[in-house]
Amino acid sequence: MKMGLFDRINRGLGGLIGAVDTETVRIGRAARAELLEVVPLGTSVRHGDGVAERVCEFLVEVTVEDAAPYRVRVRQRMAQVFLERPLPRDMSVVAAWVHPRDPRRVALDFDAPPPRPRAAPHLSAA
Repeated sequence: MKMGLFDRINRGLGGLIGAVDTETVRIGRAARAELLEVVPLGTSVRHGDGVAERVCEFLVEVTVEDAAPYRVRVRQRMAQVFLERPLPRDMSVVAAWVHPRDPRRVALDFDAPPPRPRAAPHLSAA
């Protein structure tokens, strides 16, 4: 499916404010993402009386069922309260969704338990 001009503009604007990639969540493969680095950026977002969120750039190691783990950078919002102190140990690995046609498109899911995908077996030189 070809992406139109307005789709590209909306996706670009969503990235600036750290919006979750809803298409990736809708059609993506479940994955496990280990948070290796979290860099808060300047943009904060608050919806009504909701929790303040900060746009962050995450370096994550993604593991999808039967595939080798890989690293990718993801720009997405995270609750400000989690950035005010070191992340709890149970938040260093989160659920994620990976776009089936573009594995660099990853949506982090801080509310769901991370799956335990089986990584692809490593090939050994004989």
